[in-house]
Amino acid sequence: MKKLLIQQFQYLGIQLIGISMVLLSVINPARSQTQDSKSIESYKPAVLKLIYTLNPSASEKSLLDIILIPPSGDSVAQRTQINPKEFSRLLRQFYSDVSSLRRFKTSNATSASRQLYDILIGPLHDEIRNRKITTLLISANTGLQAVPFAALHDGKEWFGTQYSYSLTPSLSLMKQGQSASTAMKRGLLAGASQFDGLAPLPMVPHEISQIGRIKAGTIYLNENFTQDVLRSLSKKQDIDFVHLATHAEFLPGGPKKSKIYLGDGAISLSEFSQLRLAREENPIELFTLSACRTALGDHDSELGLAGLALQSGAKSAIGSLWYVDDIATSIYFIRFYRLLERGFPKGEAMRQVRAEFANNQIELRGQSAYDREGEILIENLTTNQQRKLKDRFDHPFFWAAHIMLGQPW
Repeated sequence: MKKLLIQQFQYLGIQLIGISMVLLSVINPARSQTQDSKSIESYKPAVLKLIYTLNPSASEKSLLDIILIPPSGDSVAQRTQINPKEFSRLLRQFYSDVSSLRRFKTSNATSASRQLYDILIGPLHDEIRNRKITTLLISANTGLQAVPFAALHDGKEWFGTQYSYSLTPSLSLMKQGQSASTAMKRGLLAGASQFDGLAPLPMVPHEISQIGRIKAGTIYLNENFTQDVLRSLSKKQDIDFVHLATHAEFLPGGPKKSKIYLGDGAISLSEFSQLRLAREENPIELFTLSACRTALGDHDSELGLAGLALQSGAKSAIGSLWYVDDIATSIYFIRFYRLLERGFPKGEAMRQVRAEFANNQIELRGQSAYDREGEILIENLTTNQQRKLKDRFDHPFFWAAHIMLGQPW
């Protein structure tokens, strides 16, 4: 079986040695963001490849191939047969449970979260644990790219609080020999809070302002957030991360139909087509879309706007799978950048934030939200905003929507 799956990998044009080289290029401590020697020693990445092959006949079993590829040592592969109708039902139920604030019953082994964990991760659960893997680059084909993996549950813990991870629509986007992530020194921080015909986003100015205090960058808000600002990215080689907090929409038809709303209208994602070429030797480290439902596209491009940002040449991109409360989103990203500034790899910073949300470690004191270390995240919250925070953000709705594409390190 293992030989068969390895042959399938080669048929797809993905060489295992190439994948291993990608991993080896990022675990060199001298080139990592991680500053703590103990963290470096325990940092163990791997690729998890998921290949779902739908049988044309819905009445027959479809195939799911799961392959774990470490930077060294043997790869492990498992093939399972699954009922496509039941699998589709579970995926729909799972997405509905997570994105609608429906109560989770993780103690129930028949819940969609538990059953999908058993299907997608379970066959290699022991291998991942025994090899002490900490970080996974998940390469999933069509049908699995929009799964909120963070909210899968093994009966004891959420997948997203156990592992740092990212998704990629194709391993071909992961360049061999590309250097590991470096400390992000200067960013472009932009957002819009008022729109014509769209709901306002009152937390955006707070979010951008707080991130600007954590990471050096140029800030553009509302009327100053223009098309020229984004077009300038191809020329400003010193900008190594981008954070956009605004409305966005992904429409069928690719980049030309997908929009990011600015302070002076909207811009098509096709505008980023030249960015990859212009920044090929100096790619943007991280492109974050702190906006509504930016990681979910159509059947032909499941990873939506964030996937298009990744294709524009960024090493990593962050988007959301569903519409998330703006207070929770702002708190999430402020805490995320604070951890990045302390030397956490990108995927590990997201894992840490997910764990803090899931364990109710975001605290309301007076009119301010505080993180687990007692630092202020957001000040001067309104009565309504305070009420939302008191209701807690431990449900996966608030922390499982944000997904990272590309490099998790």
